[in-house]
Amino acid sequence: MLNVAVISSLFSWPEGITAWAIIATLFVIGWQSWETRRSAEIAARSLVAQFRPRVVVRNISLDPLTVAEFDKRGNGLWEVVLLIVNEGGNVARVTSCAISTLIRTSYPTLNSESIGKENQVGFSLRPGERKQLRVKITYDQFRITMHVIEHVATKNETQYTAPVCSGEVTYQDEHGWERRTGFERMWDANSRTFKPSDNPSVEYID
Repeated sequence: MLNVAVISSLFSWPEGITAWAIIATLFVIGWQSWETRRSAEIAARSLVAQFRPRVVVRNISLDPLTVAEFDKRGNGLWEVVLLIVNEGGNVARVTSCAISTLIRTSYPTLNSESIGKENQVGFSLRPGERKQLRVKITYDQFRITMHVIEHVATKNETQYTAPVCSGEVTYQDEHGWERRTGFERMWDANSRTFKPSDNPSVEYID
C-alpha cells in the first residue's frame, strides 16, 4: 500500500513540483524521440520506394520477323528477343529470369506446345541499363506454323494460333528485398509485334 506521506510530499512545495516537472520533461523527451524515430523510418521507406529498382520487360520481338526473312538468312535459326530495362533509381540484382515460349492454339480447343525455354541468372542492371535476352526456338515445325499465321493475316481472317512468350524476372534491391516482374505477350501477325496480356496475374510489376 502506498505511503501517504510519500504521496503528499510529491505535491508539496518545492520538492513535489520539481519531481512532476522532471517526470513531465522525461515524458516529452521520450515522446519526441519516438516521433523522430517514426519520422525517420517513414522517410527511409519513402526514399527506398522512390529510388528502388524497377525492372520492366520493355519489348519482345521475333528474329527474324517473317518467313521470307528466315528463308533469306538460311541459317535455320529463329529466336525470341526480350529487352529488359531497369527503370528504377537503384541497382537491380537479377537472381532469375525464367522465359518460356510456346505455340498457343485457341480453336477448336485451347492447346499449348512448348517451343523453347531459358533461365538466365546472376546479372545486375544499373539504373537505366537495358539488357537483351535471346531464347532459341527449338520447334522444328515453327516455319510451317509461321507460314500459316502469315497467310491467315493476309486473308484478314481470325488468328487462332500464335507464338506466346511468358515468364518472370526475380530481382533484389541493395537491401536484399525481393521483387518480381511477370510478363506474357502474344504474337500479333498484323502488327508483327508481341502484345501484352490484359491478365494482371501474368502481367505485373511488384
